[in-house]
Amino acid sequence: MPYSYQKDDPPAVSLDYAMMRFQSEGTIFVDARYPEDYKSGHVKGAINFPYEQFEQYSSQVMPKLPFDKEIITYCDGTECEASLLLARELRDRGYKNVKIFFGGWSEWQKAGLPVEVRS
Repeated sequence: MPYSYQKDDPPAVSLDYAMMRFQSEGTIFVDARYPEDYKSGHVKGAINFPYEQFEQYSSQVMPKLPFDKEIITYCDGTECEASLLLARELRDRGYKNVKIFFGGWSEWQKAGLPVEVRS
């Protein structure tokens, strides 16, 4: 877990939990990485919402995030904090069911789970 994770942050989830929720229609995966990284590969069906460009993307992405769905943010892995920062931002804007998958893209890909590439 990243050094700056605090106990009042949205909960962290494991690869097993993320994989289980991936198969549920009630969960939305949100990729907090830059658009270039997202395009080169991401969790299948994930929405790109780059934390570093939050204000630029919020008007087009936030309407796609229903308040009643579970949201799992992720980025590259434990060395990346964009998923944590994005989860905090969403929580602060009223999203109650936000979780963080710290294993992120690198762990998902290593496990051979469903991915997409955008050209």
